[in-house]
Amino acid sequence: VLWRSNGVGMMEVCLGWLTVMLCVQTWVLSRVWSESEVLWRRTLAVNPIDHAAMGSLGTLMHTRKLYSEAIMWHERAIATKGDYSPYHANLGNALQSAGRLQEAHWEYAQSIELVTNGTDHHTKSIKSLPDAYYNLGLLYLNTGEGQAALEVFSEALKRDPDHVEVLNSQGYVLVSAGHPEPAITALSHALEIEPDNYDVLNNLGNAQQSLHDFDSAIETYRRAMHAGQLLSRKGGDGDGGASARGNLVLALTNQGMKRSHHL
Repeated sequence: VLWRSNGVGMMEVCLGWLTVMLCVQTWVLSRVWSESEVLWRRTLAVNPIDHAAMGSLGTLMHTRKLYSEAIMWHERAIATKGDYSPYHANLGNALQSAGRLQEAHWEYAQSIELVTNGTDHHTKSIKSLPDAYYNLGLLYLNTGEGQAALEVFSEALKRDPDHVEVLNSQGYVLVSAGHPEPAITALSHALEIEPDNYDVLNNLGNAQQSLHDFDSAIETYRRAMHAGQLLSRKGGDGDGGASARGNLVLALTNQGMKRSHHL
């Protein structure tokens, strides 16, 4: 009723403004990408063996979802400086995005090995090691190897206990494997770091619901809906809270069935 007359017009204005803002954001990103590509290509024209420029071009092409070109540039960077761990990890990311999972696995393993065996002492390489474990874990999830994913997530958390993406993925796998209690521990820690993380809130609600703690799940899903809506307004990845809304409906239904059962 509140939105039946003026409300409709107001919503159209808001949606129109949001569309304009998203278009501006896309234009800005496109311009930045274009200028970056020119910079790195000019760098290579002056110094054809500049591996940093090659790696940067590879990452840029990956961002544009041009995976074949990304792979080519990362391979060239590795051919020039093969003992630098992040180049192997970045190639692994591009290969995984292209669906070449076996090759991606080898590159992630190589990236991890270069740091753990002491070959690569660079600060950036050591700092990015948890990300290499994390992406290897995602690869295992893509191939249905949940236990292997949990093992590499644990290795990542040994090196960075506050890695939110790893904590979230660990929680997801644990819930899927029927272990909601440790999942709640991991997800709750992730929320201490990022209280409004949409994916973490959704997974925490799933863990609570699997324990039939519907009251907690309902509260968590409502938080997730709000976080998802905020994320969409900012132009971030997400579904505007739709997944959380669906989970909330299920939790409310299960809560009603549980109460009816006890009457």
